[in-house]
Amino acid sequence: MRLLATISLGLCLFVTALSPLFSYNEGETVFPQSKEPLTVRSITITGLEKTRRSAILPLISIRLGDPLRKEDVEQSQQRLKQTNLFSKIQFHYNQEGPEVDIELVVEEKLSVVAIPVVASNGDSLMFGATLFEANFLGLRRQFIGAAFYTLNESLNATIGYIDPSLSDGTSTLIFFAGGGKTEREDLLQDKTSIRSFTSQGFRINGGLETRTDARLQPGIQVKYDSTFVEDGDVDSAQMIGIGLSLSWKDLYYLEFFEKGLWANVSFDVGYDFYENGSPLFTETELNIAYTLPFAGKHLLKFEARGGDSTAPTALLNTLNGDGFRVLPSGDSVGWQYMAGSVTAEFSLLSFPWGTGTMAFFFDGGTYTPQERNHYTRFYGPGGGIRLYLNKIVFPALQFNIGWNIPEDVSFFSFSIGMGR
Repeated sequence: MRLLATISLGLCLFVTALSPLFSYNEGETVFPQSKEPLTVRSITITGLEKTRRSAILPLISIRLGDPLRKEDVEQSQQRLKQTNLFSKIQFHYNQEGPEVDIELVVEEKLSVVAIPVVASNGDSLMFGATLFEANFLGLRRQFIGAAFYTLNESLNATIGYIDPSLSDGTSTLIFFAGGGKTEREDLLQDKTSIRSFTSQGFRINGGLETRTDARLQPGIQVKYDSTFVEDGDVDSAQMIGIGLSLSWKDLYYLEFFEKGLWANVSFDVGYDFYENGSPLFTETELNIAYTLPFAGKHLLKFEARGGDSTAPTALLNTLNGDGFRVLPSGDSVGWQYMAGSVTAEFSLLSFPWGTGTMAFFFDGGTYTPQERNHYTRFYGPGGGIRLYLNKIVFPALQFNIGWNIPEDVSFFSFSIGMGR
C-alpha cells in the first residue's frame, strides 16, 4: 500500500508540473446557415505538427463534393476527440454562393510522457521508469514501455503497441508482452493474507478489434502465459488461450468526460500444460456502465460487473476499478464475482491545464477470494478527486479512498484514465 501511494504521488506531481506549460482552448463550431444545401468545395487542416494528415483523414466524415451536413461535422468532432490527441478542434467555414470551404484547426497535445519512479514498500527500494507515446510516428499508434527493479532482485518489464488505424480506422491491433520476477500476495478484505508466492513469468497478449458500425465492436485475442512458482504453495501454470469479445459503445464525448452507455462481454478458453487433471479452463466477464450529466458539468455514473473463472490460481486477474474500490487495491482476486457501483462527480475547479472534480461513490458486491462457490460480501462508501488534463495525453488521474463497512477498514486506490 505504501509503495502504491508513493508511486501515485510521484506521478501526480510529475504530470502537474508539466501541465501549466500549456494553455487550454476549447473548440467550437459555427455552422453556416443556408436555405439550400451547401456543397463542400475544399477541406484544409491546419495546426498539425507531429500528426500526419493521412492519420486523421479517415476520422473526418465530410467528403469533397458532398452536401455539408451538421451531423457529419459532429461525428468528425467526436472521432477526433476520442483520439485524445488534440486540445483544440475547430471547424471554420468560408461560404461562396452554393459552395463552402472548410478549414479544420487543431492543436496537438503533448504525446510523449516519461515517468521515472523511485519508491519504497517498507522492505525494499524500487527503481523504474514508464514511457508512453500516444502518437508514434505521427500515425495515432500507441507505444508503452515500463521496467521496474527492486533491491530484492525482482525485475519486471512490459512493452505494448496499439494501432487503431487499420482498415481506415475501423480496426485496432493490440499487442502486449512482459515478464520477470514477481512477488504476489492475495489479501482478504480485512487485509488477512490468503496466499503469497514468488514466481518467474512471461506473457504475450495479442488482439484485433473491429467496428462493424458506429457502436458495435467485436474482437478476438490470443494469449500465452508461463508462470513458474519458485516459492509458495501455489502450482505453476503454463497456458495458451483464445478469447472473443463484443463491445457496445454509444458514447458522446463532452468537455472532459463522456456520457452514454458502454457494455462489454468476453469469453476466453485456455489450456494449462501443467495441469494433468482438467487442463481446460474458461473465463467469462461482463461489464456495463451508464453515465449521464446533470446540473451542468457534473455527472452520475452507474456500473455493474460480473465474472466467472476456472483459471489456475497463479493466473487469476486482480479485481480493481469501479465496484471494487473498498477492497485491497491490486491484492484482491476472485474466481467468481459480482459488483456494482454508483458514482456522483462534481466539477469544482477549472484551470488552464484542466479540470478538478470531487467524486463520491458507493461500491458493493460479492466474490470468492479463497475458493469457488464460497462467497464473501463487501460494500461501503468512498470519495476521491479526479484531474482531467487538457494538454497532455493522460486523459485523467483519479485518487480514491474507500471504506469497507463489514471489516471497518479503508483502502487507497489510484488509476490513470477513465475512458472506454
